[in-house]
Amino acid sequence: MYPSAALWPTDYMIGESPPADPFKPNSEIRAALPKPRVSDRMAVTMKRRLGQILQVLLVTLLVLYLADWIVLRVKTGGRGTSTVQVEQFLKSPLKNHKEEFDYLGTVAQPCVPSLFPHGSEAPCWWLQRHKIQWVS
Repeated sequence: MYPSAALWPTDYMIGESPPADPFKPNSEIRAALPKPRVSDRMAVTMKRRLGQILQVLLVTLLVLYLADWIVLRVKTGGRGTSTVQVEQFLKSPLKNHKEEFDYLGTVAQPCVPSLFPHGSEAPCWWLQRHKIQWVS
């Protein structure tokens, strides 16, 4: 790339430094630039560390989910459902932002004996701690 007419030596004021030479190698240009501040380097380092931590967490969750799925399939032989007795209530909206609650009864809710939900069924440990369900 050739310098334009605006970059000729007579186009800058006396006492000013001439514009950077477009034909200099990158290492010389980089050496001429001011060093980044410590806070800038810390911010870049912190962003990199945060990205690494998020990647490790994502991989760990993926490995846990796959291990949970494999244990569920091996332990239960593929069918893998249990039931938990859950009380259901119907919540009906009324006028003036009021609501009516009706007891529907106790229902045997299917669940999976695992850490994570599988096949749209909640884990049994979660259903045993949340035995009341609201139906709209």
